Amino acid sequence: MRQAGRYLPEYLEIRKEIGGFVDLCMNPEMASEVTLQPIKRFDFDAAIIFSDILMVPMALGQKLWFEKGEGPRLGDLNWHDFDADMMQPVYNAITLTRSNLAKEKSLIGFAGAPWTLLLYSLQGRGGNDFVSARSMVYADVNKAQSLIDVLEKSIITHLSNQIKAGADVVQIFDSWAGLCPTYLQDDFLINPVKNIITALKKAHPDITIIAFPKGFQNLTSYTKKVGADVVGVDQFNDIDMLDKSITTQGNLDPLALIRGGDVLEKSVMSILEKTKDRDHIFNLGHGIDKTTPIKHVEQLVRLVKG
Repeated sequence: MRQAGRYLPEYLEIRKEIGGFVDLCMNPEMASEVTLQPIKRFDFDAAIIFSDILMVPMALGQKLWFEKGEGPRLGDLNWHDFDADMMQPVYNAITLTRSNLAKEKSLIGFAGAPWTLLLYSLQGRGGNDFVSARSMVYADVNKAQSLIDVLEKSIITHLSNQIKAGADVVQIFDSWAGLCPTYLQDDFLINPVKNIITALKKAHPDITIIAFPKGFQNLTSYTKKVGADVVGVDQFNDIDMLDKSITTQGNLDPLALIRGGDVLEKSVMSILEKTKDRDHIFNLGHGIDKTTPIKHVEQLVRLVKG
């Protein structure tokens, strides 16, 4: 959940040195260094490689850049075959990080899910509702399905390459799953992720796969249908509603982490109580905010490890 980033002064120093966000993602030495910064500072149990879900559209030929203070921008949708060679710096960063990470620490690779990447690629930018992108899906569902199919194959390649490079775990981020209309969920949410997981498990039988469908309501059904080993739970879902056999991750509100103190302690203890009889990876329900005080992250680590 953006372990590395703008809440860390050491990250900001690297950004000053290298400049653009995409440049940082594509520099194996710097991306590896940034990945390890939170591990060195907080001693988390796992590192997540510093990269971005929009690497996949970029490797398909869509121009990607980041506007300061506004987030990602994507150029015209003019895709070609997935260019794995273009993504080699990402895989090199994983190999380098794995070699410098303690054996007992896991390294997580990741990709965006087809539905979420489709919205970004059609909209050409981020957003909270993706009205333009969703309108395009409604206007031509068959074309949208063909784009989903391209993304599905590309994600399989991208994640498989990350596993070969040294990732112990991979996570599939469907950050905008909550925006998919019910009648398209099987074709655009469930089946593509199921196909990705099936292909990865066939090629890499020992890999652990986390699926994170943010905003999706029935996580028990989703997890069993797609075949994920772990499901990410956002801050608005109740872990008590999930089948106890399912391993969960997340659920802490990033705002509670910003607030710290009693609010953070109550939030953390509530999740620990709810997950005491199940396998759970303690994490945020969404990305860490740039305004998060470092001392609150330290408080969180003390509470959980204690």
